[in-house]
Amino acid sequence: MKLKTLILAGAVSLSLFSLNAFSIESEVCLNPIKAICNDTKVQRAIREKHIRDIQNEIDLKATKNAAPRIAKMKKDLKKKSFIRIGIEAVKIKNQEVMKASIAKVAGIENVITDLTNILMIKNYMRQAIDESGFNQATRMKFKKIIDSVQIGNFSDFLEKYDSDDSLLAQIANPCDSSGMVANAFATTLKNQEKYVLICPGFLITLSQTPNKRDQLNTILHTIAHELGHHLYISLDEDDLYRPYLSCLSRNYSQSLTRSQRDQTFCNKNPSECGMKVTESHAKEMIADQWGIKVLAIHARTEGYSISQADSLLVNSWANICDGRGTAVHPSTAFRVNVLLRLNPEISDYLSCNNSKIKKAACSFEGEDRL
Repeated sequence: MKLKTLILAGAVSLSLFSLNAFSIESEVCLNPIKAICNDTKVQRAIREKHIRDIQNEIDLKATKNAAPRIAKMKKDLKKKSFIRIGIEAVKIKNQEVMKASIAKVAGIENVITDLTNILMIKNYMRQAIDESGFNQATRMKFKKIIDSVQIGNFSDFLEKYDSDDSLLAQIANPCDSSGMVANAFATTLKNQEKYVLICPGFLITLSQTPNKRDQLNTILHTIAHELGHHLYISLDEDDLYRPYLSCLSRNYSQSLTRSQRDQTFCNKNPSECGMKVTESHAKEMIADQWGIKVLAIHARTEGYSISQADSLLVNSWANICDGRGTAVHPSTAFRVNVLLRLNPEISDYLSCNNSKIKKAACSFEGEDRL
């Protein structure tokens, strides 16, 4: 592919269902995995079925519309190679799939491209930056980065996505040719434009949540997470986040999945193993931290009650529940129990009882005893 600067930044999942308010005592405090994952299984199954039904509908429409175009193409290229004809057929089918997919999400993407929403989310990110312990120069640099990021829609991204005519390019779209992959990513385009895209596969079920505020709440963490990737990608270093990563390394690195490369390093350098494994997951954990900070600021700004804040967290995090740990992404249990539940801002907002918490919580400033 020509787009060599594309950096997929790991999908962050979300739930698109508004769940009932909890009791005054926070369920996320008491049992975050149960509240976020176990109690949302039915809603997530409904969402997955809804996506599959829409994918089938899009595929049927695209197949019908592509058939006469493919027939004409085969007639025009009858003397060309089988490979060339095959690539052209895939291109035509993908074009029709994308057209059908874009038509299906028409209007729904306004949730992420509405100027008011974008300004609000970016203002939350600026506030999160200002509330951090980074020095003034770093804070100014971070805010300039956030100002420069474009939050785009699927149609806009496809116009800017620089792909070639190879078969690989036709199937390598980060949202899939249908756009229905439940993915979100941060990328830097060939012209160095910083970009965030939430794929239609995430957005399509926003129609099941008619309340505009709930629609935004379900994707707020996702957008902030992807914006947070740009605050790491742009630095290409760990030094500014060293206190955070050191805290995670000392307290939690044994719970992170090790790649074969990590394990080989650990066998040779046991005293440096914890930090090496932590650094392998750094981009995703740092992005999660930014996303969580934005959720806390949003809850505070809106004056949410504990039950409303619980619902915000559940709706934002429920669809990460099937995520097993990889060499890059922490497991669901780690993200929910460590990164979210032990986040000092969330813990304080929910008035969690932390008397039984023995290990330190980790923030960008380092260790924080709850």
